[in-house]
Amino acid sequence: MQHIIVIRCHKYLCFGVSALRLENIIHRGTKYSSMIDVDVLPANHMKKMYDDYKYSCKETANLFKEKPVHTSMYAIIVTTSGYLFSTNPTMKDYQAHLADMTCDLAEVGEDLRNKQKNAQAQQLIYLQTQGRLRRFTIGVCSFIWYTDFPSYVDLYESQCKEVKMRWRDWPQYIVDIGIHRRWLWSEKYMIDFDINPEEWKHLDESDDQSVKTKDTGTQKLS
Repeated sequence: MQHIIVIRCHKYLCFGVSALRLENIIHRGTKYSSMIDVDVLPANHMKKMYDDYKYSCKETANLFKEKPVHTSMYAIIVTTSGYLFSTNPTMKDYQAHLADMTCDLAEVGEDLRNKQKNAQAQQLIYLQTQGRLRRFTIGVCSFIWYTDFPSYVDLYESQCKEVKMRWRDWPQYIVDIGIHRRWLWSEKYMIDFDINPEEWKHLDESDDQSVKTKDTGTQKLS
């Protein structure tokens, strides 16, 4: 009988039955009412939570009055950290970003692209297709780095600790930084990527050569 009453009480709690129904069970005068912990009732639990938050708010208000400068600085730091944490881009965001980069590059002919920026963007796309990109986050921002081998490769070189990447060399493997829903390095690669400074270089050389030819002819006539 004791076990049945306890099971019923837990059943009421699990399925969110109102506290009034549980209190009716307690006040029926049964000898097993002492087995039910009144503190776990939803109404009492909510009251305790309310008291805790109320006390915290009072303490914060008093702290603002005593040390307004320090408290304001802490509030700014906490608010900024919370905002950056909520806008920290994920690995799915980076994959979508690379897909957009691929579409943008495909719309521009290879002869019209900036060779340096095109090579940097193509490297990121190549690492992504091989499954070698990884994400490391510190909460407010994310670091995209690459591994020497994909996750599905189980060769000796990919498992041996002696030849694997050391953490002191990890900064050299970082290829992008994400913060505030933006990717800093890869976005720089796409600035003026469709302007090739060497596109008209041959025309400039031909113009210089024609000018030299004219000068030579003028000197001969004189």
